[in-house]
Amino acid sequence: MEDTLSEAIARTSDCGRSYAEAATGTRRQWNQSFFEWFEITGSRVTTAQARGPYGLLLESNLVERLEADLELIRETENPEALYERRGSNMLVLVGGTGFEPVTSSVSEMLDATL
Repeated sequence: MEDTLSEAIARTSDCGRSYAEAATGTRRQWNQSFFEWFEITGSRVTTAQARGPYGLLLESNLVERLEADLELIRETENPEALYERRGSNMLVLVGGTGFEPVTSSVSEMLDATL
């Protein structure tokens, strides 16, 4: 187990080389793990859509988002409250209405179906 973990950590230091040295099936698994899809033209990847959290790491505005979060933390009187163990992470809440129905409309929909 320790040898496997050590090898995994060593391979992350040069992902390009690890990918090039991996078997075809392993490369396919990695591609499916990290990407929803990608487009290849000739021998180059021209467009890609990263999967799940990997997409967040590739966002063009990642640095700006992290800097804004850091500024919020610095300006907050009690920064620990942003990351309380119970409830929502205040930095990643959905803003405003429109994304999810307000609670009253949910109960109205439930009443109408009963």
